[in-house]
Amino acid sequence: MYRGGVGAAIWSGVLSTFVALVAGYWFPAVGLPILDLPVLNGALVVSPEASISFVWSVGALQLFGGGVVMALLYAFWVQMNLPGPGWLRGMIWGGVLAVVVGLTVFPLLYRGGLFGVDWDGRTAVAVIAWHLIWGGVLGVAYHKRWTH
Repeated sequence: MYRGGVGAAIWSGVLSTFVALVAGYWFPAVGLPILDLPVLNGALVVSPEASISFVWSVGALQLFGGGVVMALLYAFWVQMNLPGPGWLRGMIWGGVLAVVVGLTVFPLLYRGGLFGVDWDGRTAVAVIAWHLIWGGVLGVAYHKRWTH
């Protein structure tokens, strides 16, 4: 059995956040709205007069920071309590986070309604898909040496 350490969790969090971030930009190719989470996050804390590149950069730092923190929680608290192979454990964790984000962040911070449905009904699917992708990559990356 492989027990990854802090480094494995951090690396897995960065990688999974990057893959999900790119997927969010590619969502229109499959009929979903784009999820530009760095801009959404950055706009919460940066002055409206700031350049879009600065807003994106601040939001990306927030997004990657949150991704690493959630990966650390997964590695040291969550994953050992979930059934199945790593990819499934990661997707379960990602699904839990999708529900939390959809019920709190989107309506309260982004003002998009539950799961962002006030913007577009397909946003809910995009939010869930984004988190499932994040979780799946997290589970594969973190458990890459996992043996049964």
